[in-house]
Amino acid sequence: MSASGKRVTGILVAGNFTCDYFVGREDVLLQKIAQHGPVVVAVNAISWQYYLGGVIENNCPGEPEMLNHAVEIVGYDLTSSIPHYIAKNSWGKRFGDGGYVKIATGSNVCGIANEVTSLDVL
Repeated sequence: MSASGKRVTGILVAGNFTCDYFVGREDVLLQKIAQHGPVVVAVNAISWQYYLGGVIENNCPGEPEMLNHAVEIVGYDLTSSIPHYIAKNSWGKRFGDGGYVKIATGSNVCGIANEVTSLDVL
């Protein structure tokens, strides 16, 4: 309730906030997504300015010192011909596939599994 006695709606209370350093452990990242839903990851997005669609599979180094951007991993598709994560970017809907980018799983492309942040909403 607010000070005026009116009910406040649309507010989420954050609980456990974690920032994990998996250093390339994609198995742990996939488990985290399955258990907690979307997570935020740090990535190397230098080459993304040229991304028009498809799955980023290479030419995107994943060393921790190259991380320079954050995206929200909203899901993954391990049954695709190229298994990949689905990430929502902050560069607007004209970027990539309606604002989303697909990043291959399995080799820490773009450093996707180095720094992972999750938040539990109470």
